[in-house]
Amino acid sequence: MTPPKKPPRLHLNLKPNTPAKNDPIIYANIQPQPQKNLLTTDSSTLEKPVEEKTSHDAQVKNAILEVTNALKSTVQGDTFANDLYSDFRDGLKRKRPSSPPIDAKDEKFVVNIFESRQSQRWKRQSVRVDRVPKIKILDDPPKEMIHKQPPVDENEKTVPTNDEIYYKMKKMRDIECVKMKEASNALMAIKNNAQKTLSEELLAETILLETGLRYKAIVNKIRDCINENEPVVKKTCVSAGLTLSNFQFEIEPQAQKKTDSTFFLLAISNDTEIIATKAIQPSGDNKLAFKETFALKNLSENFKIKGEIFSITFNTRRPGIVEKLLRKKSKYYHSINKIYYENVNTYELQESAIIKSSFTSRGEFTMTKKDIYNSMFLLTNYDSDKLKNVVSMTASLDYMNLNDKLSGFLTLGKVNEQQYIHDWERKWCSLVDKTFSIYNYPQDEEQEKPPVAVINLEYCFNPIARKPQNCPRKRTFVIKTGRPSTMNDSNCKHLKRKNNFILNKYYLSADNNNDFEQWTSKLDSALDELDQWGRLIFKDESYM
Repeated sequence: MTPPKKPPRLHLNLKPNTPAKNDPIIYANIQPQPQKNLLTTDSSTLEKPVEEKTSHDAQVKNAILEVTNALKSTVQGDTFANDLYSDFRDGLKRKRPSSPPIDAKDEKFVVNIFESRQSQRWKRQSVRVDRVPKIKILDDPPKEMIHKQPPVDENEKTVPTNDEIYYKMKKMRDIECVKMKEASNALMAIKNNAQKTLSEELLAETILLETGLRYKAIVNKIRDCINENEPVVKKTCVSAGLTLSNFQFEIEPQAQKKTDSTFFLLAISNDTEIIATKAIQPSGDNKLAFKETFALKNLSENFKIKGEIFSITFNTRRPGIVEKLLRKKSKYYHSINKIYYENVNTYELQESAIIKSSFTSRGEFTMTKKDIYNSMFLLTNYDSDKLKNVVSMTASLDYMNLNDKLSGFLTLGKVNEQQYIHDWERKWCSLVDKTFSIYNYPQDEEQEKPPVAVINLEYCFNPIARKPQNCPRKRTFVIKTGRPSTMNDSNCKHLKRKNNFILNKYYLSADNNNDFEQWTSKLDSALDELDQWGRLIFKDESYM
């Protein structure tokens, strides 16, 4: 007698490329069955007769299949939507609690919303695996969250037109609507299930909140595009990287019911990007500390980062017999919103009812480039009797690029010991980002030869001196900078507030008025921008 053949093993990949390290891998055991629905069983295909009544596991599997098929079919053949779905899936893996608040050792979560428990009803003796598909989830990805905006194009003088932005935002809105619909359906199924767990409900609430916040941000962007008719001209080409970490809140000491469990979540937004932390509970010392690190890259000059704190409370008391009977007869009701969106595959307008997330906003704060070095922020729209209206955090500026370029001939004046200019030499000067370089010839820069002098604008004084008193030459400006002193600088002037630095002056003369205005305006603009970002070492002339 030949042993029974093992069922074929199928590897389903939701992305068109090879699975990455942290990508979920779905393995399904395919069994030939006459019925269309793989989650319902027919007694003719099983070794043991089963009841026709739909079990809890079958209900959960149906919800899983609907979520997976809906999101997968939505993004097929659409590269833009596929990228968004990839980000959404990674966000779901990030939201999966590493230490669930209840005993959920044997529980898992599905890639899209939640994962059902393993079925113990049907076992295949030869293979010893469940007939229903299994979903394997890898370990949590790193906690660092990266937000990237499109980099600055040097050759592009204007941003895309409002029509182009409108259609792009509209497509993003439709994708978020699909996510909201599936997250809402899964949350409703969990709430109406008598065997629901707190971990599953908390995860579904978190996903619904994050998609809802992103949907609102995209809608506001669309409204701005409709109100503006002309393209926006880029004023500067500044790009910066910012890291936010160590968010801490203080909890008001108060009596709380033992049956209530309150979780807090922090959402960071910039433009249409939303990044949320895991939902956590306060520690024993009345502190609420979020361990996530937010790394935001390619920030523009006028960036506006918004942080908002949310809370949700669950009643963990075990229901009585009467409540269990009433729960079986009644359904869970929640406030509902209606959304309208266009199906990305059929291009048909659809209407869906979405339940609202139970998370409540408790306060928010805003950060701009002027607040980079602040460690404390007051919460606005404050509404909480559990939190204090102050948040502490750590912010660090990783990099700041001006992306400015200017080159041309200037005449450099040499200064003697009596601070008189006795000689002038024509030099090739180049400004790249925050570095001002002086070469003998243009070919030296092209061949990457070492320059005659290099000036870091972060060590310069703001503003540029346009009319030096001791120089009779027209169209001359002076760059004042400080550099570390050496043993040969005993006769040089040291800075007052920085004794280990000496003052250097570079006298530069332009050939005509246009070159003079171009160079001085570009240098002053760069120094002003560095000053606003807090990158100037010597902020005023009191150092001289």
